[in-house]
Parts: sequence; C-alpha cells; structure tokens
Amino acid sequence: MEQQCNDNQIGLKTIGELSGLSFFIPNYQRGYRWTRQQVKDLLNDINEFDASKDGFYCLQPLVVRLRNENDIVAKIHERNKLSAIREILNKSVGKWEVIDGQQRLTTIYIILRCLDSDESYSLEYATRAKSREFLLNMDKYDERDNIDFYYMAQARKTVNEWLKPDFDKGAFLDKLKNKVNFIWYESVDEDPIKVFTRLNIGKIALTNSELIKALFLNRSNFAGKSTDSLRLRQQEIASEWDKIEYTLQSDEFWLFLHDKYGQENEVYNGRKVE
Repeated sequence: MEQQCNDNQIGLKTIGELSGLSFFIPNYQRGYRWTRQQVKDLLNDINEFDASKDGFYCLQPLVVRLRNENDIVAKIHERNKLSAIREILNKSVGKWEVIDGQQRLTTIYIILRCLDSDESYSLEYATRAKSREFLLNMDKYDERDNIDFYYMAQARKTVNEWLKPDFDKGAFLDKLKNKVNFIWYESVDEDPIKVFTRLNIGKIALTNSELIKALFLNRSNFAGKSTDSLRLRQQEIASEWDKIEYTLQSDEFWLFLHDKYGQENEVYNGRKVE
C-alpha cells in the first residue's frame, strides 16, 4: 500500500515483505546503539499486541532510497583500484539506502535471527564492513572488537533471554512477519544527507499526523475512479483533515467538551475563555 507525496512514496510494508531486500547503511549513519531495555520494550510491545483482531502493530518510519546508477558511477570515479571498485559494486547494486530507521531495522534483523527465520533481508554497512558478517555469526567474533559489535551482541543476549524455553516462537514469528509493519517512506530525487539532517534535527516535513493523513489519501483507496475524480476526492479529504487539525487546536472546542479544561486553561494561559 503506497501513496505518492510529490515524487516520494509512503506506504506500509510488513516485516515479511522485506524478505529478500538488501539494505545499505551509509557512512553518515551512527552505529548501532540500542540498549537492552529498548530491545526488551520492543519485544514486549509486539508480544502484547493482539494479532487475532484486525489491524497491525506499526513501527516508526523506515526512510529509504533506491541507490541508482549515478551513485555508483560517482563513487567508482573516486577510486583507482580494481578491488575498491568491486567492493563499491557489491555494496551498491540493487540496494536500498537507509536514511533513517536503521536502529529498528537492525534490531528486527537480530530478532529474526534468534527466531531461526530463514526469510529475512540483508544489511550492508559502508564504514563497518564486518558488521554484516558479525550479525550472521556472532560466535565467531569478539564483541569487544568495536562498540557496534558490543551493542549488537547485547541485543542478541536480550532476545535470547526473553525467549523462554516454553515460549511459542512459531506464533511470535508469524505475528512479527505478518502483523508488524514499517511505515515505508521512499525518498525520490532528494539529497539523502539533507533528508537525514532534517529527520535528526526534528524538522522532517512529515509529522505522525501527516503520515496517517497520507495513508488515508492512498491511491489504492480509490480503485476504479478516474484521475480527475481521484484528485478531487483526495483534495476534499485533505481539506477536511486540515479543518479537523485546526479545530483540535482550538481552546473553545475543548471547553465545549469539558468545562474543567476551560478552567485549567484559563489559569494556564492567563486569560479568560469566553
């Protein structure tokens, strides 16, 4: 399910739908730093989600861009050794560059490995080349070799400790693959470093509200309509959405719902709400 925002695309992808995809973690990303508590919280949240009902568990956005030929050619021109060129090709062709969301993406990957899933995605790191091999077989490496290895190893320990001997791994794996979704945001023709900067200084154009709005405006919700009818309906929904957001920011609206809010708000704002 995808919706185009200008040329960018937003939609939902289950963890199962990521199977077979190749992700590339660029050098402007920080290393893996999730704590044991963060891993445990994610596991508990997914486990407590009731998969028997309609709906899904939604992770925060995974912002990606498909690496193109220009990316590859530019990097090849910077190298003069055949071995370096081969390495660039291996790390670039057909891979999704992860602009934001790599912490959760790596954590989910570790969980899948602990659940012995044979359907997963691959991760490649620009500046931490051995991280891929470490994730595939942690027992062959010393987690003290670098800080990323340490946090990855701690995440695996947390998952294995959380998975009790009598725990139904099959049911949890099925839920993880089919009921857990990333908000998939594909950046098209944008400078990935600028997008990354916006995301990490809190200035990304898409708030949580706008992400939900985009899902409502998804093209697949209007099957059978002509292009003009589709655009008109999308504009109507977008206009109604904006009116709702404006109303929810009004003091008078909340006073109408609950007089106590008005009394508290009067004191807080230092003015009387008529």
